[in-house]
Amino acid sequence: HELETPPPHRYAPQRHPATSMDRSVSAAFDTLSVAHDLEAAGFDRPQAEAVAKAINHGDAQASTKADLDQLRRDTKADLDQLRRDTKADFDQLRRDIEAGEARLEARIYRALWMQGGALAAIILAAKLF
Repeated sequence: HELETPPPHRYAPQRHPATSMDRSVSAAFDTLSVAHDLEAAGFDRPQAEAVAKAINHGDAQASTKADLDQLRRDTKADLDQLRRDTKADFDQLRRDIEAGEARLEARIYRALWMQGGALAAIILAAKLF
């Protein structure tokens, strides 16, 4: 079975070219050594190569401390931006609610004045008749 390659992740490791080259040479040497050790332990060549290939694939997918540090910085920046956006949204919502309350209060006072005026007119009309 061929192992499926996972889709690239947003935080895929970014390696310096010299680091990548040094790492690949080291991984190839280690992989070859593992394949020979497995053959010596009784694995046939295809099995030993498959295990070595899996180890090499896993090593290539490994995250470095620098990768994790970058992920932490990016996540912190995303959370900070989310906090700012959320605060701005709540501040705007608060202003919208306050403006709505002011409009509602003005309508209530107008309605009370109109009712008071109507009541005064009724009382005045009752005294005249």
